[in-house]
Amino acid sequence: MCAGYFDQRGACTGDAGGPLMCLHGGSPMAAGILTWAEGCRLESTPAVFSDIKHQLSFIKSVINNPCLGGPCQNSGTCIENEDGLGYKCECDWGFAGNNCEIDLQQEQKHHISYHFYN
Repeated sequence: MCAGYFDQRGACTGDAGGPLMCLHGGSPMAAGILTWAEGCRLESTPAVFSDIKHQLSFIKSVINNPCLGGPCQNSGTCIENEDGLGYKCECDWGFAGNNCEIDLQQEQKHHISYHFYN
């Protein structure tokens, strides 16, 4: 879709990937992503935006996905909670902790235990 102002306000060539924001019920809403612009704020030259209405569910899932940043260490697997709030890590064997940050083999090396027999 094409959008823009006709008074030298708008998108520039280097703005690709930026949002097209519109007011919807008085609140700002992303309606598109800048695909192409000719020059910079040229009068009577709109920019071309991709319509994101069909990708909104995907975009929201990525934005709200707590596993996106890869919080689990040591090859742990991040699993998003069913309510969409937070995550848990399933740790590989030999690792523990909220983010699989504890190497149990290293921990074992630092703990010396003494056994006394009668």
